[in-house]
Amino acid sequence: MLDAADDAPVDAEIDAPIDAPPAFGDVDFLPPAEEYAATGNWTISADTTIDTSNLAGTTPPADTELVVGMQDNGTQVAILRARDFKVNANDTLRVVGTLPLVIIADHDVSIDGTLDLGARTVTPGAGGSAPFGGAGVGGHGTTASNNEDSGGGGGGFGGAGAIGGTGNNVAAGGTAGATYNAATIRGGSSGGGPPQLAGCTNKGGAGGGAVLIFARNKLDVKGTINAGGGGGEPGMQCANNHRSGAGGGSGGLIYLQTSSLTGDGDLVANGGGGGGGSCTNTNGGNTNAVAGNDGGLTTATGGVGRGDCGAPGGNGATQAAGPTSGSQVRTNGGGGGGGLGRIIYRAPSIPGNMASSPTAVPAS
Repeated sequence: MLDAADDAPVDAEIDAPIDAPPAFGDVDFLPPAEEYAATGNWTISADTTIDTSNLAGTTPPADTELVVGMQDNGTQVAILRARDFKVNANDTLRVVGTLPLVIIADHDVSIDGTLDLGARTVTPGAGGSAPFGGAGVGGHGTTASNNEDSGGGGGGFGGAGAIGGTGNNVAAGGTAGATYNAATIRGGSSGGGPPQLAGCTNKGGAGGGAVLIFARNKLDVKGTINAGGGGGEPGMQCANNHRSGAGGGSGGLIYLQTSSLTGDGDLVANGGGGGGGSCTNTNGGNTNAVAGNDGGLTTATGGVGRGDCGAPGGNGATQAAGPTSGSQVRTNGGGGGGGLGRIIYRAPSIPGNMASSPTAVPAS
């Protein structure tokens, strides 16, 4: 057994790296073997998509890399390596796939256009959770009768999602997705679905993606980095039930690490809107409702309900307003709105004119 004298040097060695900021040049979350850049430059000069599940589908410029690497915890990430990396103004780099994205630049990163890792309804951004997945997945709706069904809850991450709308104030709404830490590079969580009955295929919105950007010299954002959650799918008729809406997905993770963070652009990881409930009756007709909107620069509104008994979905979260629960004013509830993601920076400061939703916080 170790005595107190034996413990002291061990504790000091463990505490020092945690309490003090890491030496610049160490890429957060990556092991030393992955901490290097490439010598070539990579500029996105036209709308481009990278699928992190199929990196062979993208040909990097000379003397740059796009490869699968590992995080400290042993999970995989896609790593883009360059000296300078830039997304030109008016151009968009869309990133999808199962793996989060890490960008390592030995000099500068410039986002003058759009770096888009946001979910699109049930398609997650890179490293985000697919429907019914994630540590903060929303709960499924419940049913009290064929005409009383509640909506799915919104997914959570940096902030909790919202509950699904109750079915006629009888069927309890799907539970709100919980928050969880950014202990690794991972994206947002999915919203919950409607009651899980035979033939009910509408799904919760997917989670926003995850990106870590390391720029040894300067990271300049004059455009937009988006990691918003997906909108929940609308209600549809199945298993002889008039269907409720699914919850919106949560925003993902934007993690910025650099010696100098500049620019007046936008960082957004907002939640997706919940899907609207639908209804089949003589007044409403056999018409499906509308999906919630995807998280982006503005509030992702919930989908419109249909017929006499389909209720609208709740709004996704922004920094200005939390997610709202699915409406319960009608028989079939709408899905709850998705919660916020996380935006974290390891830099001396963040520009006062750089917009951030949620509020960017310094790395601990």
